[in-house]
Amino acid sequence: MSAAAVNAAPPVASTTITPSQRRELREALKSAGVFERDPWRAWRKLAALLIAVTALLVAALASPHPASWALLLPAAVLLTAAAMLGHEGAHKSMATSARHNSWMLHITFPFMSGLGAHHWKWKHNQLHHPHPNVPGVDFDLQMWPMASHPAQVEGAGPLRLRFVQHLQVWLFWPLTALLPYAMRLNSIRILLRKARADGVDRALLLDGGCLLCHYTLWLALPAQIVGFLPALGFYVALWSLVGVLLSMVFAPAHMGMPVQPSHGDDWLAQLETTRNLLMPAWLSALFIGLDRQVEHHLFPGVSHFQLGRAATITRQWAQRHHLPYHEIDYWAGLVDATRELGRVGRAVGAMSASQPRAAALDAVPVGDG
Repeated sequence: MSAAAVNAAPPVASTTITPSQRRELREALKSAGVFERDPWRAWRKLAALLIAVTALLVAALASPHPASWALLLPAAVLLTAAAMLGHEGAHKSMATSARHNSWMLHITFPFMSGLGAHHWKWKHNQLHHPHPNVPGVDFDLQMWPMASHPAQVEGAGPLRLRFVQHLQVWLFWPLTALLPYAMRLNSIRILLRKARADGVDRALLLDGGCLLCHYTLWLALPAQIVGFLPALGFYVALWSLVGVLLSMVFAPAHMGMPVQPSHGDDWLAQLETTRNLLMPAWLSALFIGLDRQVEHHLFPGVSHFQLGRAATITRQWAQRHHLPYHEIDYWAGLVDATRELGRVGRAVGAMSASQPRAAALDAVPVGDG
């Protein structure tokens, strides 16, 4: 497949997927053992990733040579992969045990990454998964000051309009470095809102306690050793890299796919708005299943260790029934996601240019002939 190739099945002949077609796919996946889970394999993977991250960070901190800061990049890559195991815990796809899933979620997200469990489940499980690429519902489309579709800038001021038209295509990836801090701020907001609305319960205390431990581990303790400003600089450098890497995981799976005002058939919506990312096996191992977005969206409870097998079966099923099944080379997907921002910018520019002309035409008096 060429770098820019996109695979899709023939056009959809109907607007629904029948119950028998759904049953056929579920039974095929079940027969292949796709729904089986191995929590200890996930724990071993997390342990290996965290040991490697710790070794790289210790080496970077221990060395007086400035070049040692280059170790932050491989550390950030492995830390991003470790964090995404929390995504499995949130979907309860790691294990059949609720305890295993909860521990994986809280260790990797609020404790290790500073990302609140309540915030993630609200943003990702409740909004994104049932409504991918639906404006006003899918929180992942909210990228202020950028816009993922032209309607987002309706009523916006001239500065934001110019930004979207001319700058967002160039500044998107640098600005993703801010993603971890936006998510941390939203995590705290969600906890405070939940505490006011529902009171403080055990789940909220666990989430908040893990967040407090995150800042203690990453900032307070290192500040006692190296000083506050070096500790803060190290923290910002590392997690800013993670922000860019997280965006490189999630963005190409949906950006560039149709933005839909509403969904009818839920499975068809997932197939139309989601695409898989084709990449080497070594890179796929670091994506924790997020390169298999089609199968993950259809069956969020499937372990990432099984998604490769699920993809083979699902692709054949989609082709057999002439349903959409999208795949793109990973690097081409990154390019396409970036170009999508440029397409939105041009659409906003065309829309802005047409408005003064339309207003002027409306002001022209119409004669009686």
